Amino acid sequence: AAFRRASLDEATKVVSVDVFDTLLLRTTKPEPARFLDIGQRQLRILLENGAPARLTAHDLLILRLMAARAAYRNAHPIDGIREPGYGYMAGILLNASGIRPSDSVIEDLVNEELDYESAVLAPNRVLVDILRSASKAGKRVICISDMYFSARHIETLIRNSGVDFIDAVYASSDFGYGKASRRLFEKVLEIEQVENTQ
Repeated sequence: AAFRRASLDEATKVVSVDVFDTLLLRTTKPEPARFLDIGQRQLRILLENGAPARLTAHDLLILRLMAARAAYRNAHPIDGIREPGYGYMAGILLNASGIRPSDSVIEDLVNEELDYESAVLAPNRVLVDILRSASKAGKRVICISDMYFSARHIETLIRNSGVDFIDAVYASSDFGYGKASRRLFEKVLEIEQVENTQ
């Protein structure tokens, strides 16, 4: 109720929310199990592009976790925060699988993951109702996400969930820094040309 009131307040120009587990809700399946499901879908792509035939979805899960750890360790830090994008992590995974990274293969991998996420994510109906009211009242409704997906990819997931009124999406991976450094919020305020009032 407090968020609805703030969203509709006359002084409010921009309403901002997080995406995953806020605007879009996941199931209770733990992350490693989700990554294993995604790996089963992506395995075909790797095998078609020269990965060893003995590679399994479980191997891919381990490679993904190691690639993510390496990416977050090696990405250039900004204010002590490292925010690599999907392509950087996928490149490490492909190299570890014996495949030369290419934009087309990385795009195939991300599309498989987006298809999977679109099937399991559901809109938060209570929040969507509040945000739709804010949008109809003339407020800009935006999303800010700490995520390895790009804003373009996140926009795809939001649209696929049936939410069609979001004005802009900002992702940490597009900027190289995230919410923990506060720079992401400051950058969004600058882009949106508003001051933080809440």
